[in-house]
Amino acid sequence: MQNRVIRDFIFQHKGRIIVMLIFAAAMVLLNISIIESGKRIIDVLSKSGIEANDKSVTLLRYCSFILIAAIVSGITNYLLGNFYAKYNQSLLCDIRQKLFNHLLSLPQNFYNEHTAGPITTGIMDEVFNIGKFFSKLLLQPVINVITVFFFGFYLLHLNWQLFVAGTLFVSDQHYNYSSLCP
Repeated sequence: MQNRVIRDFIFQHKGRIIVMLIFAAAMVLLNISIIESGKRIIDVLSKSGIEANDKSVTLLRYCSFILIAAIVSGITNYLLGNFYAKYNQSLLCDIRQKLFNHLLSLPQNFYNEHTAGPITTGIMDEVFNIGKFFSKLLLQPVINVITVFFFGFYLLHLNWQLFVAGTLFVSDQHYNYSSLCP
């Protein structure tokens, strides 16, 4: 299979890919807003100078926001899953169609030497694995970058020292300590 099959597919379905990335960014932002609301609830509860009635109204507002954000996040996650499944199936269909068109262009000698069973099995099974690999290869890294960017920015907004310490801790996890042992 050549590179142009995947490249053509990306250009053919760029709208669907952009919608999935928007849904992924919305999910990350909703998760950050839920975390921020939880932080604000703790701040309200820890303040002693606020009247109980004002605390109740504020807590009710934040808890309602968390509930609504959790429901919207669940709906967004569901829609993202549906878009991803359609994207994956569309990729598989395009790859199989290209392979079948290629098989139709092969000379009769090829079919005299190979039986139809292994050809069909190869197209159905192997293309499924290839399609899953390419669909994750295209979207998962971008979704991970969006997640790291937004959570990193949020952590930087909260406390820059905590951001630096967290970054150093995460980068330290990749260090190979086995080289220190004799």
